[in-house]
Amino acid sequence: MSGAFFLPEKNLEPQRGAKDAKNRRSLKPMPRLLVCLVNFSSMSKVILINFSGGDRPGQTSSLAEILANYRVRILDIGQAVVHETLALAVLVEVPAGVDFTPLKKDLIVRAHELDLKIKFTPVTEEAFNHWVRSQGKFRFVISVLGREITAQQLARISAGISRHGFNIDRIERLSGRLSLSGRVENANACIELEISGESDSAAGLRAELMELTHQFELDVAFQRESIYRRNRRLFVFDMDSTLIQGEAIDAEFRNCAALGAACGWRGTAGFNSENAGL
Repeated sequence: MSGAFFLPEKNLEPQRGAKDAKNRRSLKPMPRLLVCLVNFSSMSKVILINFSGGDRPGQTSSLAEILANYRVRILDIGQAVVHETLALAVLVEVPAGVDFTPLKKDLIVRAHELDLKIKFTPVTEEAFNHWVRSQGKFRFVISVLGREITAQQLARISAGISRHGFNIDRIERLSGRLSLSGRVENANACIELEISGESDSAAGLRAELMELTHQFELDVAFQRESIYRRNRRLFVFDMDSTLIQGEAIDAEFRNCAALGAACGWRGTAGFNSENAGL
């Protein structure tokens, strides 16, 4: 039987039977509540399954097909590919009455066929409830843009994140792949870090990141993670000496001076932003 109930700060074992309604009415309101859907049966199992190895098309669908054959519910999933190496993690709930051994065997055989390593980690009820409650954390996204992202820069940024009580949940490269044959002219590097924390200490972290932009040749965007951030489609910033070399206003003045000279206007030769008083 499945249903919705409230999770307090401490773990609460849901009541079953004829006294269930009475027990639920006896619960006092709490300042911080979380509503989630769970399987009330203590016989169900929560397993974290990790796959790793060389990446190729069809691997995820092949593994998901086996999970589907056993009526497994996917509670969480994450996948990343770095230099053609796959890291896939699936948190599943095995229904009550379903023996996990045949499923485990089939996954091991399929992983071997796909040349993937596989690891199974049982998740306790306490650990699962802690994971569910953590969805109420403060979440932010940090975008780092520069000519290159060095290990020193990443070390300073990640140290600041940890110092202010945040954990890095995800790191993703947004820019193109860099070449070892030499530095590409006007090339940019950009990574995005998704962080979370128990308290909102964003102001202090934002100030520290601002200081790092002065020490390194970096631009940093710090945003609260929400559906509103994902809906944005416009990014406004000063592009001079950031995405392009030089000052755009000087180029505009040169164009105006060339146009004026062509039209016979006087006083336009040598006209630029500096002698214009800008």
